[in-house]
Amino acid sequence: MISTFFKMNLFALLIFAQLCQAQEKLSPDQFEGYVITNDGARTEGIIEVSNATHPWSFQGTISFFDKSILEEGKAKRKDKTKYKPTDLLEYGIGDRKFKPVEYVDSNQADNNGLNETIGMIRSLTKTKHFAELYHEGAISVYRFYSSPPGFSASAGNAQINAYDDFVEKCKTTYDILIENGSEKAKSFESVNLKKFFKSCPVVVKKYENKEYIKKPVKGLKSLIKDAMLQGEPLANAAMEMVKDYEANCK
Repeated sequence: MISTFFKMNLFALLIFAQLCQAQEKLSPDQFEGYVITNDGARTEGIIEVSNATHPWSFQGTISFFDKSILEEGKAKRKDKTKYKPTDLLEYGIGDRKFKPVEYVDSNQADNNGLNETIGMIRSLTKTKHFAELYHEGAISVYRFYSSPPGFSASAGNAQINAYDDFVEKCKTTYDILIENGSEKAKSFESVNLKKFFKSCPVVVKKYENKEYIKKPVKGLKSLIKDAMLQGEPLANAAMEMVKDYEANCK
């Protein structure tokens, strides 16, 4: 009896040690997860991003490889497959799920093409990004981080410090996108909410009566970027209306 108990515990310890060893082989930018390609095929493996400390790194091109490669050592470039947002229906890491959306990265639009008409037009064109699914339901809600614009190597110390502060702010503030059925994802902050929720009179009426966190605004105030909600307060405002919609009108 003691011998069997000892063997069972030894076996459990060996399994635990192997799991720990597998985790140790992952770099801070690598995660166990899955990808679903455009043909619907799902594959488990390792997902790698450029810099996991930057949330926007999860929104662009990712690398993917089979986790068995780690048993032989470090994964090489030739072992990895790169996937752009146009290549996948979805990818996931743990309980986090990312899907492609068409959206304008506001920081890039603000920064690029200020002196060149062509650059400005390009910067305001919607492009595909991955966005993290915040809520999945009749109306899907996404979290989207705007990436910092390019930085000039000739900048002075004051500019460098200001840029570093801006990068840190970008890590904690994000936009919320909402998507209804086949319609493309739109920014919750800038979408016409009466039109978006027009199929749900309950939500529209409460919105008009200013019963939600998000209040109707008109004129100059609606155009002032600094007055807009961002991050978790914005997510709370969106979810308040989405939950009402799903409870009454879906």
